[in-house]
Amino acid sequence: MAPADPTVAVTINTPRRLRGLDSLRGIAITTVILFHVQLHFPAPGLLGRIALLGYNGVQLFFIVSGLTMCYMWSARKDETWETTKFLIRRLCRIAPPFWFAIAFYMLWRKTSYSSLEPAGALDALVTILLAHGFVPRDINLVVPGGWSIAAEVEFYILFPLMVSRLGNASHRLWSALAIYFACTICEVLLEGGTGIDSTVLYYSLLTQLPIFVAAMALFEMLFSDGVPPPLATLAIVSAIWAIAALAGRAQEWPTRPGLWAEVALMLLFAAIALKRFEWTFFAFLGRISYSAYLFHFAVIDLVVAWLPRGSDGANLVDFSIALAIIGSATIVVAWISSRTLEAWSVSLGRHLVARLDKSTRRRVAA
Repeated sequence: MAPADPTVAVTINTPRRLRGLDSLRGIAITTVILFHVQLHFPAPGLLGRIALLGYNGVQLFFIVSGLTMCYMWSARKDETWETTKFLIRRLCRIAPPFWFAIAFYMLWRKTSYSSLEPAGALDALVTILLAHGFVPRDINLVVPGGWSIAAEVEFYILFPLMVSRLGNASHRLWSALAIYFACTICEVLLEGGTGIDSTVLYYSLLTQLPIFVAAMALFEMLFSDGVPPPLATLAIVSAIWAIAALAGRAQEWPTRPGLWAEVALMLLFAAIALKRFEWTFFAFLGRISYSAYLFHFAVIDLVVAWLPRGSDGANLVDFSIALAIIGSATIVVAWISSRTLEAWSVSLGRHLVARLDKSTRRRVAA
């Protein structure tokens, strides 16, 4: 189903497998783990400050997710039931491992190792329904880091409409800016009118949605066949975005200029890395990154309980030992999960899509 003019998507020229995506995922999960290790086993000086920047690894995941969705959509643009199949594939990819993580962390809370806040059956139900992104209490409660899963799922629902209506890079750049303004206004109203915590608003799609749309624009800029990237539009949008973010901070609004400067750098890094680099180790980490993200929190809890600390302050030795143990254990757990739980989830998505195709053929034949 082709969208109507003037938003007809241009032809996308992509390789069979987009080099660099797995490496970017691997870098993202590495920075996330560095950040969480730093919170419990702080490293001193510059290393500690760099490790604390690892919280941006989630935004790098969102950039990669936006690129991946555009890539897969363009690769399957001629299939029938494209929206339904897209949602089946993406939800099967992400939901079953997340549901397993819900059960795991509800049980984990009953152990002496858990550092998690209490959660009840209603909290678990809201999270099972993938609606926790709309409930301030539950947005990051049941599964640690679960706020990012909520943002992903919410964007999955919006993506088919966006990718169909925003057909070129300029449309996507301007849309990202407009969405940033609209979402920021909503955040200002919610924070002032309801008293919702600023951290919850940061976790919500109101803050994260422009990242996904910016990634969609980046994909179009990199892979539009024969269409030059709209560099003038990029410069204008970036300048307006930066001015608005800085001006908003002066008014104590949640415009987050620091976050958007970091996102801009990550978009630039992704643009350089895609199609050019595939680091073997980071690519391996990228292929197990989802399971690593879900379960490294429990690994950290165990290491915090078992590993004696040399001092109460920042200590390079403690940080290095903890990072080595947590990183190694997370890789083992994530590899097992990726070969079992994730592999089954992907197979389920393929099976459901195949059944949909089979059902369609039967109706056509009839």
